Amino acid sequence: MERARQAGLHPKVQVLNETWVSPFSCEKKLLNLSFRSVALIREVMISSEKKPLMYARTIIPIKTLSGAEKQLAHLKNRSLGSILFKDQKLERSPFEFFVLQEGHYFYARMNKLIDFALPSELWARRSLFLTNKKKVLLTEVFFDL
Repeated sequence: MERARQAGLHPKVQVLNETWVSPFSCEKKLLNLSFRSVALIREVMISSEKKPLMYARTIIPIKTLSGAEKQLAHLKNRSLGSILFKDQKLERSPFEFFVLQEGHYFYARMNKLIDFALPSELWARRSLFLTNKKKVLLTEVFFDL
C-alpha cells in the first residue's frame, strides 16, 4: 500500500471475506499446520479510485493471535501492513512468485469473491512473516486492468 501511496494513488481496503476455516493444503504446509487445523483467513481487495489494484489473502494461525498479535484479528478495513510493519523485529521470507491461471484452485477462489472478470493470467507473490516468532502468511495477487 505504501508504494501505491508513493505513486499518488489513494488505496482503500475492502474486506471480501474473513472467517475461521481450513487453509489450502499448500498454506498449511508453509505454516506447519496439521491437516485438521483452521486459521483466520482474511481476503481483501485493495483499490484506488474504484480501480482494483490487488487481492490479498492472509492466513493467521490460532497460535499467532496472542499477545500484541491479537490485534490482527480486528483489522477491519486497515491494511495488514499497518500493524505488522510497526514491529521492528519483523522478519519476512523471500517472495515466492507464481502465475495464476483459470482452473487453478486459487484463481477459482478469487473468482467467487470478485465482482469483475479476471484476466486469464495473474501474477502473484507469497511470503511468510514472523512477528515475535509467530507466523502470518500473505499472498498478494496484482491486477493490471
